[in-house]
Amino acid sequence: VGPSLDDVAKAAAGAGLPVAEFVRESILEPDKAIAAGYAKGVMPSTFTGLPKDQLEALVRFVVSGKGG
Repeated sequence: VGPSLDDVAKAAAGAGLPVAEFVRESILEPDKAIAAGYAKGVMPSTFTGLPKDQLEALVRFVVSGKGG
Protein backbone atom coordinates (compact mmCIF):
# COMPACT_ATOMS: atom_id res chain seq x y z
CA VAL A 1 0.00 0.00 0.00
CA GLY A 2 1.30 3.40 -0.93
CA PRO A 3 0.35 7.04 -0.59
CA SER A 4 -2.85 8.35 -2.14
CA LEU A 5 -2.61 9.29 -5.79
CA ASP A 6 -5.03 12.14 -5.07
CA ASP A 7 -2.01 14.21 -4.05
CA VAL A 8 0.26 13.33 -6.99
CA ALA A 9 0.08 16.87 -8.41
CA LYS A 10 1.20 18.31 -5.07
CA ALA A 11 4.04 15.78 -4.84
CA ALA A 12 5.11 16.61 -8.40
CA ALA A 13 5.10 20.33 -7.62
CA GLY A 14 7.21 19.66 -4.53
CA ALA A 15 9.71 17.80 -6.71
CA GLY A 16 9.68 20.62 -9.26
CA LEU A 17 8.45 18.36 -12.05
CA PRO A 18 5.41 18.25 -14.34
CA VAL A 19 2.93 15.64 -13.10
CA ALA A 20 3.46 13.18 -15.96
CA GLU A 21 7.24 13.37 -15.60
CA PHE A 22 6.99 12.84 -11.83
CA VAL A 23 4.74 9.79 -12.31
CA ARG A 24 7.02 8.33 -14.99
CA GLU A 25 10.09 8.86 -12.78
CA SER A 26 8.28 7.32 -9.80
CA ILE A 27 7.44 4.22 -11.84
CA LEU A 28 10.94 3.79 -13.21
CA GLU A 29 12.85 4.84 -10.06
CA PRO A 30 10.47 4.07 -7.17
CA ASP A 31 13.02 4.87 -4.43
CA LYS A 32 14.01 8.28 -5.81
CA ALA A 33 11.23 10.24 -4.08
CA ILE A 34 9.68 8.60 -1.02
CA ALA A 35 6.48 10.02 0.48
CA ALA A 36 6.61 10.84 4.17
CA GLY A 37 5.75 7.83 6.31
CA TYR A 38 6.78 5.25 3.69
CA ALA A 39 9.94 3.16 3.43
CA LYS A 40 12.38 2.68 0.57
CA GLY A 41 12.54 -0.71 -1.09
CA VAL A 42 8.83 -1.48 -0.88
CA MET A 43 7.78 -0.70 -4.43
CA PRO A 44 8.93 -3.10 -7.16
CA SER A 45 11.44 -1.84 -9.68
CA THR A 46 10.29 -4.28 -12.35
CA PHE A 47 8.46 -1.72 -14.47
CA THR A 48 11.67 -0.66 -16.23
CA GLY A 49 11.06 -3.51 -18.67
CA LEU A 50 7.71 -2.18 -19.86
CA PRO A 51 7.58 -1.31 -23.54
CA LYS A 52 7.48 2.48 -24.01
CA ASP A 53 3.84 2.50 -25.21
CA GLN A 54 2.70 0.56 -22.13
CA LEU A 55 4.69 2.82 -19.81
CA GLU A 56 3.13 5.90 -21.37
CA ALA A 57 -0.35 4.35 -21.12
CA LEU A 58 0.27 3.68 -17.42
CA VAL A 59 1.48 7.27 -16.89
CA ARG A 60 -1.64 8.64 -18.65
CA PHE A 61 -3.88 6.41 -16.53
CA VAL A 62 -2.32 7.53 -13.24
CA VAL A 63 -2.33 11.19 -14.26
CA SER A 64 -5.99 10.99 -15.37
CA GLY A 65 -7.12 10.05 -11.86
CA LYS A 66 -9.73 7.66 -13.28
CA GLY A 67 -8.59 4.64 -11.32
CA GLY A 68 -11.66 4.32 -9.21
